[in-house]
Amino acid sequence: MRTHSVKYKRRALGCVALVLLLVFGLFFGISLKEYFDTLNAPPDDLAAMPEPPTYTITPTNILVVRSYPAELDADHEIQLSAPIDGEIVALNVDVGSAVTQGQVLVELDKRYRRITVQDAEAALLGAMVAHSNAFLDLQNNRELHSEGVIGNDAYRKILVAYYDSKAQLDRATAALDRAREELVDSTIEAPCDGKVSARYVELGEHVNKYQTLLRIVHDRILQAVCFVEDRDIVSVQPGSDVAFTVDSLGGSVYTARVSAIGADVEPETRLFRVEATYTNVPFALRAGMVARVQLPIKAYTNALFVPTYAVRYYPSGAFVSRYHDGSNDNVAVQLGSEYNDQVQVLGGLQAGDRVLLR
Repeated sequence: MRTHSVKYKRRALGCVALVLLLVFGLFFGISLKEYFDTLNAPPDDLAAMPEPPTYTITPTNILVVRSYPAELDADHEIQLSAPIDGEIVALNVDVGSAVTQGQVLVELDKRYRRITVQDAEAALLGAMVAHSNAFLDLQNNRELHSEGVIGNDAYRKILVAYYDSKAQLDRATAALDRAREELVDSTIEAPCDGKVSARYVELGEHVNKYQTLLRIVHDRILQAVCFVEDRDIVSVQPGSDVAFTVDSLGGSVYTARVSAIGADVEPETRLFRVEATYTNVPFALRAGMVARVQLPIKAYTNALFVPTYAVRYYPSGAFVSRYHDGSNDNVAVQLGSEYNDQVQVLGGLQAGDRVLLR
């Protein structure tokens, strides 16, 4: 078998290396040509380059709202006290009971009140008799005095007796009225519709005059009470509708109407009190719940906005770069208020203009 010499092997390896070098040079030359072709591309190829980032101005409707914590208060909250002292003989409600105006809630012992009324009636009758006699004496002695039969001192005593009987009659009348009122006050009625939120006494307990018996809340009407900063209070108008949510009830939205605005700041917080009325039907909410009120502050209608970072400020004013057909120009703009990293454009641009973003 013929064996190749070392010289032959070297020559073969050299040929292979030369071929590989030629192939590598060919590909390198093609890549280098494409690179120089890119550098020397005609200006028409520039149109294929991506456009710079821009912002297209479009008319926008925005309602600016500010969120404030609030508390739901009952429209009426009454501490019901005992008008007289006495023993409780009937207690018709408990905590949570719904009551209507005029409903009997508590009854006090009336036995001794009835006796007091009878005594006052008897005392009034006696005072009426005494006053009637004193009146007749005055009539008779007035003629005798005018005829000189009795002197001035005697007539003066009769006149004093008449006025004293008149005073006794007035006192007896007042005592009877008081006794009758106390008898009526022995029955304690609900002053308004509502619910019993607290009860402080028990059946059979002896209560004193002005002692607190019950607390009644009228929760058919609730007030959402919040405290607003001075920057926003000027935008809150009586009669305007506001939305609010209750933290413990998830995403349910309720609508209330602004019914009262504080005339000045609260001394402790330096905030303005705002009350919004809500009709609580069908009693889904409770007084004392924590809420969050959304106050409408300002409305933008067909307003033009640009991002704040697209505006450049110079001593001569505010400018933006308006982009059109591959070129841009600086445009002076008149700006309004800012909202969510955008600023309102009052002049200098129109809807549809494109602004370069920096």
